[in-house]
Amino acid sequence: LNDGTISFPTMDGLLWANPVVANPILPIGDIYIDEVLIDNKETNPDSLHNSTLAATVQEIIFKLGYSAWCNKENINIEYQLNDTLNWKQLKEDDKAIIQFNNLPAGKYTLRIRKLNGFSSTTYSYKQISFTINTRWYQRGWFYLLCIITLLSLITLYLKFRTRQYKQRQQKLELQVLAKTK
Repeated sequence: LNDGTISFPTMDGLLWANPVVANPILPIGDIYIDEVLIDNKETNPDSLHNSTLAATVQEIIFKLGYSAWCNKENINIEYQLNDTLNWKQLKEDDKAIIQFNNLPAGKYTLRIRKLNGFSSTTYSYKQISFTINTRWYQRGWFYLLCIITLLSLITLYLKFRTRQYKQRQQKLELQVLAKTK
């Protein structure tokens, strides 16, 4: 129309919208971690931050919550695990779930960000740090124990073989002495 209003036909009649006056509903708000499942056992998300997990952990699932569920096409969530450069896009099909399987031992920081509005600079952030313990057979003391055990076995083998050679030498010397007489 002349005043800038746009008219759309609908089943209930005409819908008039003035883009100059209209306020867009932007996907703003914080990110919440609703639930954390560690090997299918529910864990309090608040207690997970800076905690240490067992070395046997196979699967970690983070279930997210955020505002604007109804406008999923406007939701842009990305995450990274110990990576400061590359962000992975969380797809609509993932149902706001971030899943990690068979993480090796070490310290991890999960960073999640959600784009607020349609600007590429306004984000809501969430960060969780956790540690996965090292398995007992991957620790330094175990390697040291293995080396000490291996060196001990080699030493015992060498002493055993040396003793056998000395006994053979003594027998041979006795035989040579007997034949000489």
